[in-house]
Amino acid sequence: MVKFLIHKPVAVIVVFVALMLLGILAIKKIPISSLPDIDIPEITVHVNNRNFSAYELENTVIKRLQALLFQVPDIADIHTETKDGYSIIRLRFNYGSDINHAFLEVNEKIDLSMNSLPRDMERPIVIKSSITDLPVFYINLRLKKNDAFKDASFRFIELSNFAEKVIKRRLEQLPEIAFVDITGMVHSEVCIIPDKAIMQALNFKDDDFKRIIESNNLILGNVRATDSDLQYNIRFSSANISSVEDIRNIPFILRGRIFKLKDIAKIEIRSQEPSGAFIAHNEPALSLAVIKQPASRMEDLHENVKKLLEKLEKTYPDIQFEQTQDQTELLDYSISNLKQDLLAGSFFAFILMFFFLKNLRSPILIGISIPVSLILSILFFKLFNITINIISLAGLVLGVGLMIDNSIIVIDNITQYRERKFELSDACVKGTNEIIRPLISSVLTTCSVFLPLIFLSGISGALFYDQAMAITIGLTVSLFVSITLLPVLYRLFHLKKVRLMETAFFDKYGITFFESLYESGFHWIFKNKLASLCIVLALIVSNIFFFNILKREKLPAFEETEIVLHADWNQNIHPDESVKRLKTLINLFKKEDISQSNAAVGGQQYLLNKDKQLSLSEIELYIKAKDVQTLKNIKEKIQSFMALNFPAASFELRPPKSLFERIFENGETDLVVQLSQSGDKLLPSKEVVDQVVKKLNARFPEIHINQIPLQQTLILNIDQEKLLLYDLSMDKVYARLRSLLNVSEISKLGNGPQQVPIVVSYPPSNLAEVIHTVTVSNNKGISIPVSGFLNMNEEAYYKTIEGGRNGNFISLPIETSNPEKVIHYLNTEIQGKDNLKITYEGSYFSNKKLVNEMTIVLLVSVLLLYFILAAQFESLIQPLIVLFELPISMSGALILLYVFNSSLNLISLIGLVVMCGIIINDSILKIDTINDLCKNYGYNLMDAIHTAGTRRLKSIIMTSMTTVLSVIPFLFGNDIGSVLQRPLSLALIGGMLIGTPISLYFIPLVYWFYYRNSESPKKL
Repeated sequence: MVKFLIHKPVAVIVVFVALMLLGILAIKKIPISSLPDIDIPEITVHVNNRNFSAYELENTVIKRLQALLFQVPDIADIHTETKDGYSIIRLRFNYGSDINHAFLEVNEKIDLSMNSLPRDMERPIVIKSSITDLPVFYINLRLKKNDAFKDASFRFIELSNFAEKVIKRRLEQLPEIAFVDITGMVHSEVCIIPDKAIMQALNFKDDDFKRIIESNNLILGNVRATDSDLQYNIRFSSANISSVEDIRNIPFILRGRIFKLKDIAKIEIRSQEPSGAFIAHNEPALSLAVIKQPASRMEDLHENVKKLLEKLEKTYPDIQFEQTQDQTELLDYSISNLKQDLLAGSFFAFILMFFFLKNLRSPILIGISIPVSLILSILFFKLFNITINIISLAGLVLGVGLMIDNSIIVIDNITQYRERKFELSDACVKGTNEIIRPLISSVLTTCSVFLPLIFLSGISGALFYDQAMAITIGLTVSLFVSITLLPVLYRLFHLKKVRLMETAFFDKYGITFFESLYESGFHWIFKNKLASLCIVLALIVSNIFFFNILKREKLPAFEETEIVLHADWNQNIHPDESVKRLKTLINLFKKEDISQSNAAVGGQQYLLNKDKQLSLSEIELYIKAKDVQTLKNIKEKIQSFMALNFPAASFELRPPKSLFERIFENGETDLVVQLSQSGDKLLPSKEVVDQVVKKLNARFPEIHINQIPLQQTLILNIDQEKLLLYDLSMDKVYARLRSLLNVSEISKLGNGPQQVPIVVSYPPSNLAEVIHTVTVSNNKGISIPVSGFLNMNEEAYYKTIEGGRNGNFISLPIETSNPEKVIHYLNTEIQGKDNLKITYEGSYFSNKKLVNEMTIVLLVSVLLLYFILAAQFESLIQPLIVLFELPISMSGALILLYVFNSSLNLISLIGLVVMCGIIINDSILKIDTINDLCKNYGYNLMDAIHTAGTRRLKSIIMTSMTTVLSVIPFLFGNDIGSVLQRPLSLALIGGMLIGTPISLYFIPLVYWFYYRNSESPKKL
């Protein structure tokens, strides 16, 4: 085939140009996203009922829902968190389940349960999780300060309506945006504040407001009337109220006199009672979460949003627009990293080939083949429906170095044939044909270590499908380009015998240096076989040591400039007070030290929020500092502020989760101890839990246990016998107290979607004063003071009630470096006592599972490597000789991870897998050459080993150096991309630094040891 191609250069070049044009077209059309479009196997159910406490909600609603939802097929786990008025149910499914079918099943179960749930409860909201539903960035809207407007609250109501009706819709009109979620909105309501004295004098009841307004807020239809031969449509005017003034002037008759509502109550428009707030730069703001269309391109989204925001800023100068928490930075980095890797790889290959091949034309060939391979790979991305995303780009970034290797090996082999005085065309044909089989094996072995990654459990395997496919496509295309286009171009470039940049400098300092070094090392190894064996055995044994002492985590730790404070004041405070405390905290920081700050206070209004809602006493503050040192100072100030001013509050400081981290659920506590108690009790008592915490702190003083949030609840005890004595019903007492203590909605103002609630609200008063002064009319119309049959008690109870498959429990998040010791202590000293049952969760288990799975993946990869090599070498022993290199090279990877204080994590483990696929390529090439020299050219064993080493030395050195040099920049970068890729780079560099000498020296020694008693290798 190669012989035919090199004599048809025009046809070959035309075909590749056509393919590249298709590839360039595919680049313009292929979707660009942060992550692949796959479903997350999770469904969340949000349950709201403001009138229920956590205890009542758990017993009357959540347990019933759980019983039904357990019947949904393929549920892997279920977890509930219940607070006063709100609960979230997380349903986790086995990966591979039809999440759309599960979504329908869950909704069906919810519908079936509605008849058994309280009548006044809203239908629970069911949300299906998908990667594409995660916001790519947020847009904050704030009002610029304007002294001409004194009523800031009214202006913010207008901003909320404007954002919902105009800004949100304008953004959603962009073809790249699927949905814009919004929070922080404040809406208006018409408030009727009764005059208690006048109402008491007129004997006017709260229910009278509702009766009067409803009787005057009727929507009357048209009436048809016939008059002789004519027919009329008759419409009644003034049949409904449409303004606050209409409400004030509603007439009613009482005791023979006509009154208007404004005579007995103050009626005004105000903002609705907030259940939460959103703060940006210490001012009230709105947050718009932008969710991208799955098929759209990220760069188009950014460009169009930027243009629209610039236009909106000019059109509405009183509104401040700010784009924040951009989750696409990692994607941008991956794209720039691919360009950097391409340029760096080409540059290093260019320099190396100067030194080793001593001409200018070979590096130019590299510069042509790599972009051709990349463009054709993108074409196949389009054909296989793979998007450009962080995962697929990571595969291409890894593949670039391997693409260069293929080109280097082909060019070097052709050049060696030319140096042996072969004619140019024959050198191209023989040099390419000779290397095709080992190149195919190298591609297959490299791909074989990636393909098992897709069998990782859960979403990890689904995500790594894109990476495995990207590397497979990249290497296959690179192989195709190397054995078809590259020989053709090599022949064209060398038709004219022109010496370019060939000087004595390269003869002296180029390959000659490495050849002399190789000769010295080769002779030393074969003279000191026992010492060589001892060194190798020591390296293999070191694997066990370093594998055990390296810390384990799911993702590498980042040196962040961003922080998230999650705090619970553990007090029953109003959201306004929470906002006040938050602003006091933010004012501690200098404005020049903070580039962005956002805060969520209480419940948020996002429709697609799959995270749990914050309670009224909780806040979540996001801060972006100018640098790492400033962030450390900010952390210290936060810790001091909370400890000094709010010692009872529980808080946590953690970095914000990127899209990548949210998908892999990084950031879990090391160990979560779940305490439950058998018997009739819903949860273990606070005293029992406190005793467990006390014992743990005494036994392990170095651990940190997060405080369990508690809340104070007022219990109103009603004497039932006195109710009977006073001829009162519980319903009347409850309705009276609720009307005084709560805002009650009685009607709506306006028609259609623009309706404004009309509420009755008494002026705020002290609770104790209400209890001691309020009266309730009994069935005979006699006013009875409630203080005569009611008393108050205060009770502290858990703020959150958690539950799962095995019932309810209390979670103790524990940060510890020795989870095994804590678990052993709890199982031996605490488990079973006081009827306690203990179960465990946390990152310790997920990380351990990940390491175990990656170990299995590595073993499967090794088996695949063995079978591929056995097929190539037609031997059962020679593959073992090649694979013997893996445990030796792995020691280099683990040593370098330890030296640079890295960890065993998902990225470093992938680096080990990558290293295994790459490092044996050198040994494959060398052993294939030894076999060829022995079988086809009659070399004896020692001469074949030595000649093969000399002949393949240049390609082995060049491919190893380009691989190492291409990832070295990751060791010195401080951006998120460099930090994420650093463990992979360390594993790859460490493996190559040990593996390359092993390929050059020790593998030939093992080969000689096995075949030393025969003249040539036997087929086994």
